[in-house]
Amino acid sequence: MPRNSKQSLIFTIMMVIAMVYWMSVYNVAINMGQLTYHAFYIALVGLPIVGTFAFVVEFFIVSKIAKSTVPKLITVDVPPIFRILVTNGLFVMMMAPTMSLFATIYNTGVDSELFLRWLRALMFNLPAALFLQVFFVGPSVRYLFRTFFAGVE
Repeated sequence: MPRNSKQSLIFTIMMVIAMVYWMSVYNVAINMGQLTYHAFYIALVGLPIVGTFAFVVEFFIVSKIAKSTVPKLITVDVPPIFRILVTNGLFVMMMAPTMSLFATIYNTGVDSELFLRWLRALMFNLPAALFLQVFFVGPSVRYLFRTFFAGVE
């Protein structure tokens, strides 16, 4: 969808903010044992730090890997939805483990139980991130992006 580096930067920022915020709300609610208004506030407070880390990882590492991998996985002319789903899957498969590890270290530190805490977080986060990316955040951000950049080259 983005047609140049400026649009790619804006699209990444939009996607990162939305995914980090909703995944943070999800994780706070899990850790609190319930979804409360306070979970939305806590997620908002953590957004600058977690979002900055996610942006750097996504923009400089994950997007480069995904952009070079998708053409190798999809070698025939397919409907755009298949390319979107494969791209979303690749992003989630790389970002969910990375962000789960970052959040685990950020929230609880490093000790002998880090691997188990990270694995637990990943078991919750991977399906949630895939769901959000495919059905909620991904389509919403793509719609907003197309709306903002309609007719802009």
